[in-house]
Amino acid sequence: MNPNYDSFFHRGIRVLSLDGDGGAGGVKPLSQIKILRSMIEAVYLAQHGRPPSSEELDAIKPYEHFDLIVGTGTGGVLAVQIGRLHMNFEELEKAYTEFAMTVYGQPKVYIWSGIFNALHTLLVHLHNPLLWWKAIRGAYSTFYKQTNAWWNMPSTVQYGSSHVELVMKQQVERHLLDEESRVCDMCDDDGHEMMLREKSQSSGHFCRVAVTATSMANTQSCRLLRSYSSFKHRQADVTITQAIRATTASYLKFAPVVCDGERYISAAEAGYNNPALLAKEEVTEGNAYKSALIRCLISIGSGKRRSNPLVHPSWGAFWISIKQHFNGDVPLLLRPLSMMASDSENVHEGLAKDPLMKQQRNYFRFNVDMGEAGEIGKWNTEAGEWVNYQSNLYLNHPATQGLMEAVTEYLIPS
Repeated sequence: MNPNYDSFFHRGIRVLSLDGDGGAGGVKPLSQIKILRSMIEAVYLAQHGRPPSSEELDAIKPYEHFDLIVGTGTGGVLAVQIGRLHMNFEELEKAYTEFAMTVYGQPKVYIWSGIFNALHTLLVHLHNPLLWWKAIRGAYSTFYKQTNAWWNMPSTVQYGSSHVELVMKQQVERHLLDEESRVCDMCDDDGHEMMLREKSQSSGHFCRVAVTATSMANTQSCRLLRSYSSFKHRQADVTITQAIRATTASYLKFAPVVCDGERYISAAEAGYNNPALLAKEEVTEGNAYKSALIRCLISIGSGKRRSNPLVHPSWGAFWISIKQHFNGDVPLLLRPLSMMASDSENVHEGLAKDPLMKQQRNYFRFNVDMGEAGEIGKWNTEAGEWVNYQSNLYLNHPATQGLMEAVTEYLIPS
């Protein structure tokens, strides 16, 4: 039993919920890190009357300010890095950037993609016989550039799951392992990789972590992969790497992962991109803590979308959709449905209207208006700079600063 367990019932459970990025290529969660950093800096300012120095901020582990962190997709990656790997902000920024660059910065390219793009080049010029040779040269050039290598196997997923496994195993090794006991701390008693569920809860502050996933056998329901034993639900026995693979395995982006005998994909497209309601229910239904109340529920989005226009069905849209499918991207004609399924604002609006939350005034939502960055599909430096710019504008807005001040009283250690 955690020695701090009794204090949970005295002050209530501090819950952090982290949205997924909605298939934006891992760029937008950089804003979530900035928001969380500003939040903890505001807490320090309220406690000490001055902002923290860089050395003082490095000494702060953000997980110490929360009792439960729940995340979907890239939000699940952050939840594990914060609550399970116990990173400080400098480590978190480096680790997430490393994850995003390794995973989302290296999209896979396949023969089928080259074939369809080559056919498109030919069709554009076939009406003019004088341009056939140009079409053939253009088709070959397109095919060669798109495939990179003749031996690439056809596939319909955009990113490699092996990159997820590689980078997460490296981060687990760096942040969970003791140099003097590297092997025994890395593995469980049978010599397997480090499990998501923590064995010991007996010392220091214990922050519980859960990430969302959905079984391919029933995508209408959501599973929580937990770092703790649930009082009401059977816990899937998964490693940290498996949990990250499951929560980030967006449809058409990654291959599904087999965990505990089931095939899992991300729950983002199943309507759980915003896991705030699930996080609330973990406490109110007694899954994470028995007979405990919520002190505060803080939900951090990965960026607002400005619009979700329907696409008029046409041969052009149909052709583009076919190419996108074989590129491992969401087809143009299906994109509005995908965006509707991964929408985060409906959950937020429901919680904002919750009578108990309104009465207690303990629900807080932060979400940057990304503008153009909301539609960027792959990791790149320019997108990261845009997210940083938009985040600074958001954090400097008087309404955001007022919300930060309101949050601090709930996060100051009692």
